[in-house]
Amino acid sequence: MDITNLIPRVPDFPAITIRKDGHISIHQLSVDQYGLMGTKYVNLDFDPVETTLEIKPSIDESDAPYKVSKERSGALVISGREFLEQNGIPYSAGSRVLPTKYNRVKGRIVAKLS
Repeated sequence: MDITNLIPRVPDFPAITIRKDGHISIHQLSVDQYGLMGTKYVNLDFDPVETTLEIKPSIDESDAPYKVSKERSGALVISGREFLEQNGIPYSAGSRVLPTKYNRVKGRIVAKLS
C-alpha cells in the first residue's frame, strides 16, 4: 500500500495554517523567510475590512499576549481558538492553509482570509 498520499504536504510558499482545533501555525518556510526564529510571543489582529489575519512577532511578553510554541518541524504554533471565536473566524470545519506576505512597515505577517 502506497501511503505517500496520506501524508500532508507542506506548502512550498510562505503560509500559515488555521487548524480545526483553533491553533494557528506559522510554517517553517515562513519562519525562515521572515526571520522569526527567536519569536516567543505574538500579537494577533483581525482586519474586518481587508479580511486579513495579522501576526506581529515579539520576544517580549508585555508586547504580545499569545505565547508561541515550536514544533519539531520548526513551525511556530499559537493557541488561537479564543481569538478566532472573538472575531468570528471559522476554524472547526477543517484546517486551512493560507499564503502569507510580510509587511515590513508594520512588522507583521499578513494572511488574507477570503
